[in-house]
Amino acid sequence: MLLRALPVLSLPCLALAAIFNRTIDDAAGDPVTGRKPTFSPRMAAGYQVWQNQACTDCAIRPDLGHAFGNSYTETTYNPRMERISISIPFEGTAIYIFFILANGVSNPDVTTLTECKFALDSEPPVRYQHTPNPATSELSYNQLVYNRTNLPQREHVLNIIAEGYAYPVYINFDYAIYSYDDGSPQPPITTPVPPAGPSGGAVGGSNGTTMASTFTTIVRTTGPDGRSITVTQYMLAETTATSTTQLETDGFNTDNSSRTSRLSIGAIVGGVIAAVALLIVLVLLPICLLRRKRSLQSRKQLTREADHPRLRPGPLNVSERENSSPSSSILSSPSPCKPFYLGRPHEQKRRS
Repeated sequence: MLLRALPVLSLPCLALAAIFNRTIDDAAGDPVTGRKPTFSPRMAAGYQVWQNQACTDCAIRPDLGHAFGNSYTETTYNPRMERISISIPFEGTAIYIFFILANGVSNPDVTTLTECKFALDSEPPVRYQHTPNPATSELSYNQLVYNRTNLPQREHVLNIIAEGYAYPVYINFDYAIYSYDDGSPQPPITTPVPPAGPSGGAVGGSNGTTMASTFTTIVRTTGPDGRSITVTQYMLAETTATSTTQLETDGFNTDNSSRTSRLSIGAIVGGVIAAVALLIVLVLLPICLLRRKRSLQSRKQLTREADHPRLRPGPLNVSERENSSPSSSILSSPSPCKPFYLGRPHEQKRRS
């Protein structure tokens, strides 16, 4: 009966635009569009400026097993160079840049300081700097050094620039991830977040203030070889304190193991169940209160009747006395042990 009385519940359908995360490798480029990063200049003073994993005399040799796509592109800027840059075109709503960062080395003549500027479209450039950790000689892989989100879905160009420095800097570009919104609806995706990874670098804003990586996000992408990627990293945010953050992409971590992304609609189901439960409570509560009120009234009525029982009429004993008026007759109940008998008039005279 209660279910029949429930009104039809109309719940809005939850839908999000389908956002795909694509990888731009330093060598293979974008597997969807085919576009690749542009490294400038290629040659300077008669030697090749940008080197890759094929370089045999480079002082810093990253492990290809930890580099995305088993490749990377590096260079060392020196003050004699006017400008070096990496240009990355993409169409999407977000962009993430990943470097391989160097730390302490035994040779003090080897440059391990990383510093550059990121200029997106016509926006003011954002400075990034990584100070090497002298306590370790291990390289830091999959390091998120720049990100921009909430961009309009259109063509963008990100330039990574090193110029005007009075000291040498080391730049090693591994890959980029950008988010593409195709506008079609899709249920929300949730992905577990792993423990925080190693520390990253600091970024300087346009006014010279320092920004540390303090923001956590999740990115899902597919590499050029078809594998999905998992990277634990720092996200940059304006702050004066340094804390641990992460960026995760499903599947590929620093040891090239693969994962499976998890698609969950638990949030939608939970919302529907909560709405139905709330509606049932709102319907049942007034009904229960009304029934309780009626029950209390019925109990009060029975209590009053028990305290004041009704007097039912019984047989009357009428005695007539001489010289008494009809109005002075006395009504009384007969004795329960002695029945009352009214005889005929002539029988009453005989007895008298």
